[in-house]
Amino acid sequence: ASPIPEISERLRKADQAWKRLGAFWNRSSIKISFRLLVFKARVRSVLLSGLETTTFSFQLLQPLEIFQAQRLRKIMCGEACRKIPSRTSTGIDIITYKAITNREVRQRTRVPSIASELRLRRLSWLQSLVKSGTKANSTFAALTGSSIWEPTEEISPQGELTSASNP
Repeated sequence: ASPIPEISERLRKADQAWKRLGAFWNRSSIKISFRLLVFKARVRSVLLSGLETTTFSFQLLQPLEIFQAQRLRKIMCGEACRKIPSRTSTGIDIITYKAITNREVRQRTRVPSIASELRLRRLSWLQSLVKSGTKANSTFAALTGSSIWEPTEEISPQGELTSASNP
């Protein structure tokens, strides 16, 4: 099955989770740090749950990155802009607003990119599989195509199949 419908479905469900909290995101009385905690727990978790076992190309992850960047900007409530004061030739002070980059948004909110988060989750998942003992052999086999106890030399130095190779 193609991963594109799965990503579309995740985006739809994450958007629903975002909308369920509605006005919460715009309340100035709620600290940004608390809004970020809620975002990670209620929205981002829907977006990323279970993806650590799947590999996606950059193009397939891009919609997830865009979704996250848009929501982080809304959580920041106007702080995702940089004020640039300047003076006109007639001496009038003006302030121009320029949007900061998505990278700066992630740095300010301390939320890693989707790709980085998935890398961390994959490493954690693999580490837990290897530590599980009884599952370690089957995990190794699933990742490499062979078990630890199987001979790995399927082709001899002369280029012929050995007894370890599948017929």
